[in-house]
Amino acid sequence: MASMKSIRRLQADLKEYYKCPIEGTAIYYDEQCITRIYVAIAGPKDSVYENGVFFFRFDFPDSYPNEPPVGKFLNWQNTNDRMHPNLYKCGKMCFSFLGTWSGPSWTSVMGLSTIILNLQTVLDENPLKNEPGYDKGVLTTEHMTYQRIIQYLNLRDFIMKTMKLCKSSDIIQNHEYLCNFKPFLAEHFNKNIKSIHSKFMELLDNNPNAQRLHINYQSMTVTVDYSSLTIELDMLLKQF
Repeated sequence: MASMKSIRRLQADLKEYYKCPIEGTAIYYDEQCITRIYVAIAGPKDSVYENGVFFFRFDFPDSYPNEPPVGKFLNWQNTNDRMHPNLYKCGKMCFSFLGTWSGPSWTSVMGLSTIILNLQTVLDENPLKNEPGYDKGVLTTEHMTYQRIIQYLNLRDFIMKTMKLCKSSDIIQNHEYLCNFKPFLAEHFNKNIKSIHSKFMELLDNNPNAQRLHINYQSMTVTVDYSSLTIELDMLLKQF
């Protein structure tokens, strides 16, 4: 049973979020279990995550807001590749504000909206700079190759798979929470359908042939093949 102090603070957090919604995001929680909150975040414009949708779960402890929630990256779209240095395939999240990495730590003035804004910030155009040991001031071949890989996986998995979910009546096993985000997803993709198509055409023009890309980071090897996505993406776009 959650403490009254933590519940009152969470109620205040929710009120603040709904009063000042954060563009490109949505939340869901069960009123019978307010201490577990699901969050959907659309990748920001001009990032390699643009228009992809990422899902998270946060469990708030009795000691909240003195202690941060426990977060999990709900990586149902791609369990094989590391989509961001701070987001692990297993769902682990490494951030100092969540107490899972070194750096500026959580404080009680932070809340749900702070967490969402911080996550939006790290979904940027050069994610590898968030990995210790990679020079933040230099855009190396490794950085650029990782950008290309993530941009492709974002389209294939976090845009296309999510679009498919939006139009499906099926429930993904053990991910029933996704049903509650379908209105947000429909609005997001309807709003951004033109930019998704435009970006895809640009990427296809720049990468007309399949190419196998490899980087030392996480020993990632991905075949980037935009042409193979053309027919399926066209069919999905026509549904919105």
